[in-house]
Amino acid sequence: MIRDEHFGEGRYEESERTIQRLLGIERDLVPVRGVGVEAEADWDNLRTPETYLGFDRGEHFASPNGPALDERRAYQVPESLGLNQWALAGEWTTGSENVVLDRAGGGIAFRFHARDAHLVLAPGAGQPIPFRVLLDGDAPGPSHGVDVDEGGVGVLADGRLYQLVRQGGAVRDWYLGVLGTHPDSAGRGWGRAVMRAGLARAAADGLPAILETSKPANVELYRRAGWEVVGSLAEPVPTWVMQQPRR
Repeated sequence: MIRDEHFGEGRYEESERTIQRLLGIERDLVPVRGVGVEAEADWDNLRTPETYLGFDRGEHFASPNGPALDERRAYQVPESLGLNQWALAGEWTTGSENVVLDRAGGGIAFRFHARDAHLVLAPGAGQPIPFRVLLDGDAPGPSHGVDVDEGGVGVLADGRLYQLVRQGGAVRDWYLGVLGTHPDSAGRGWGRAVMRAGLARAAADGLPAILETSKPANVELYRRAGWEVVGSLAEPVPTWVMQQPRR
């Protein structure tokens, strides 16, 4: 008989309570505070789920022409990525549950919204492999993970989970969930005014402006307001990702 079910991180207190109840005991919970790669996620700023690199579960893959199973292929990173999309650069072979770099100089690009970025890496049978991490095109500086330095340089020596990014301050991304205008105020420019204020704030902070819409009719509406389609998602619902050109 299954009494409880949970996959992935989180819900630690509830899981411990369930175990105590099944064992017939009741005591104070044991606090666990991990450090480094074992630190608990920043749940309030987490908009990127656990992501798999491989053919079977590699959702949101954005390199042109898509992946090819067990075939060595040259991949490219598109001009821009939507939230939670990832892409390959260079020559890779995509397996069922992993991707293997076939030639030096390759890379992985990923647009995420989270305090931390981790990646499971393995060097194969060769020598240790140096690698570099860039955050928004630059060295991570104080936002580097425990497995890279401030310049983003790390060494892949053994197969394990590597912490690449640990952002120290606020997660630098904005998200406006819903923007709407009451029907009584339609046509008066209130929606555009709110949008202009948000764009001005993003520009002042040096952040890109990106929106997502699942309504086909809205795509042309946003185009007229200066947005461009830079990507799309098929699941869980068809979604268009749009971005304002940098000014």
